[in-house]
Amino acid sequence: MIRPSLVTAARVLGPALTPVLEATRRSSRFHGGTTMDILHHPITQGILTGALGAAAADFAAFRTWKTWHEAVVYSWGTASFRWFQGSVVGLVSSLGLRLVTGG
Repeated sequence: MIRPSLVTAARVLGPALTPVLEATRRSSRFHGGTTMDILHHPITQGILTGALGAAAADFAAFRTWKTWHEAVVYSWGTASFRWFQGSVVGLVSSLGLRLVTGG
């Protein structure tokens, strides 16, 4: 049985990933694992790495701010979408690496 979070991911990423996500869920330590098991899982690491890499692109803009007004008028919608894209790219790349390496 596919968990709801995997169903949502399958709808977003496409029906081709459904078997991959289900196989990953069955082989993962997510089910009944501790927080550290979840954080050390390659898929979680891929998601976090992608999001942090995208956020690092905005860090240069953050450093140039001189006033709080610049933070208010910053395009946060674009930035958060970029961070989400980084997460998706990290997820897909970690799934691809798991398929290639058999992990």
